[in-house]
Amino acid sequence: MSYPELALIAFILSVVFSMGGIGSAMAIVPTMAWLGVPLMTAKPTGLFINTLSMLSATLKNLKHGKLDHRFGLPILLVATTMAPVGAYAGKIVPKVYVLWVFIAFLLYSGTMMIFFRPKRR
Repeated sequence: MSYPELALIAFILSVVFSMGGIGSAMAIVPTMAWLGVPLMTAKPTGLFINTLSMLSATLKNLKHGKLDHRFGLPILLVATTMAPVGAYAGKIVPKVYVLWVFIAFLLYSGTMMIFFRPKRR
């Protein structure tokens, strides 16, 4: 698979997942691994793509006043502090288990995007 083809796949997945409000790394990483990209290359690439897409979405939402700081800031702090822990654990946990976790997250997020109906506040 060539770089332009991988970039096109990543772009399409990023667009689709950003419409659902979630990061596309959970789909990009297993897709890249399935296409022959080493997992230890696919994981940081997926996280980098997530960082860029979430940064652009955050800036847009800040500009339009749609970001709830009280809700988002604790999540940001926990995610930022736990990212190195996850990266370290990814070096220890066997590849097959990491891929099964990605599959589980894909199934969960896909099911939630299709069937979840938020409660009225």
